[in-house]
Amino acid sequence: MKQFTKLICQVSYFTLLMLLFQTCNEARMKEFRLAGGTKGRWEWVSTTTPTHIYTPQSVGYTKQLQLSSDLKGTYIAYYRNDTLQYRFEESSKDTLHTFIDITRNTVTIKYKVAGFIKYSNINLDGAVSSMTVSEPLNPYSIQADTIHSVYKSTNKDLYPY
Repeated sequence: MKQFTKLICQVSYFTLLMLLFQTCNEARMKEFRLAGGTKGRWEWVSTTTPTHIYTPQSVGYTKQLQLSSDLKGTYIAYYRNDTLQYRFEESSKDTLHTFIDITRNTVTIKYKVAGFIKYSNINLDGAVSSMTVSEPLNPYSIQADTIHSVYKSTNKDLYPY
């Protein structure tokens, strides 16, 4: 009987560890999908400031952004009418400068020179993917985070170089 009780304890311990591992693994998969899902090309829909809302129709130009990586590292590139305007590389190849909040559906990444850029309202489900992107915040503060642009996913090719 003592061996049976010991066996039950071991099986229970193993089952508890597996459940804990699965829960942690599911959380990491959500984080990976949230951060990795923003990669690609995005077309500007609108920008909201504290006093105005701007659209391509109201300003007379289009904007695009591309989140990708190359030999220099992971980067974000801003385009205006398909012409490269800015390119910012992530500060680090590790995740020390990437902050993911699954509950708020946000990813904040630090870029060299630009500071922090926050991606929020990330919708990767359905036919049209969309997200809200902050202006570069250097240094980051909640008070400075007042300008947000909405982008939708696109398959349009952008050639950075």
